[in-house]
Amino acid sequence: MLGAQLARACGLALQVAREHDVAGVERVRLIEADASDSSSARAAVASLAADGCRAIVGSELSDVALAAADAAHAAGLLFWELEAIADELTAEARRGIFRFNCDASSFGATPVDFVAELVAPALGRDPRSLRVGIVHEDTAYGRSTAGGMRRRATALALDVRVAQAVAPGADATPAIARCARERVEVLLSSGYSDHAIATHRAVRDMNVPLLAFVGAGAGYNTERFADAAGPDAASVYVTGNAPAAALDEGRLAPAARELLARYRTLAAAAGMPSRDADLELAFQGTLLLLEGVIGQAPDPSLDALDAASRAIDVAEGGTIDGFGVRFDERGQNARARPALMRRVAGELRAVFPAAFASASLAAAEAQGVG
Repeated sequence: MLGAQLARACGLALQVAREHDVAGVERVRLIEADASDSSSARAAVASLAADGCRAIVGSELSDVALAAADAAHAAGLLFWELEAIADELTAEARRGIFRFNCDASSFGATPVDFVAELVAPALGRDPRSLRVGIVHEDTAYGRSTAGGMRRRATALALDVRVAQAVAPGADATPAIARCARERVEVLLSSGYSDHAIATHRAVRDMNVPLLAFVGAGAGYNTERFADAAGPDAASVYVTGNAPAAALDEGRLAPAARELLARYRTLAAAAGMPSRDADLELAFQGTLLLLEGVIGQAPDPSLDALDAASRAIDVAEGGTIDGFGVRFDERGQNARARPALMRRVAGELRAVFPAAFASASLAAAEAQGVG
């Protein structure tokens, strides 16, 4: 229940697990099922269950993930989310439901922390004096991420002047016009590619004098957005899953660096992008499922798979994604967190938080992207 490329990354994880002689992995088969919305997600889970699947990985889109997780839970299957971030997925503890990636609250909190800890001091401003606008796509992903932004902004007493949803595919001009009227200085945005492009276009066309523009993942970290924004893409900060190339790889544990090198070799041989954050996430998350759960569980029952998942303990820097792994009582990876990046010479580079940073904010601006 992943896109074709992500499913191929899962296949590479299975190949590596077999190279590592993981117990029981010789009996593992990868069966794909397509899902593009809630209805097809439920049908896909039913099809996979009928095929005898005991564990499901997915699913890239939050709307798909929520429906698939509910269906998997009802069917007594392990559901292991790799990509989607909607908070609702792990809002409450459910046996067999886990998310390797960070949740939307983390995606939303990170840009707010960045503004408070780096942007405001760099401007010589009290963070509470900055006028903030939040414009998001009205999807499960956009709503969840914007909710995280609002909660963190409230906790830090930031001055949020605008918090507005934009329908999928709709023109963002009215929302940005409102930001202009409210003299917003810092714009936080979340949504898929169409929303990201529309929001940036409106900011550019209306010449809104922002001090900082931060786009949360999904749409903003894509090449499609970079191509549409052109040179302006370098002025937009991006919160999201960072490709390992964007991180300070020296902070990774030796075993993670070795695994990253092996992944890149396999991906290149398969004709896949070898420095793509989502593919790396799918590969690492699936490998952890194979080695840390299926390889450790005494049998394929949901109770055994659930217990093995909860026993995983990977320190920060122990994955090729830079973060660690420890699931809390809700099944959320409490050590997962996004990076905040900026395009430097056309490539994303992490600038926040410090544990991920491959370049400081000052260094990034010194390279001409400020």
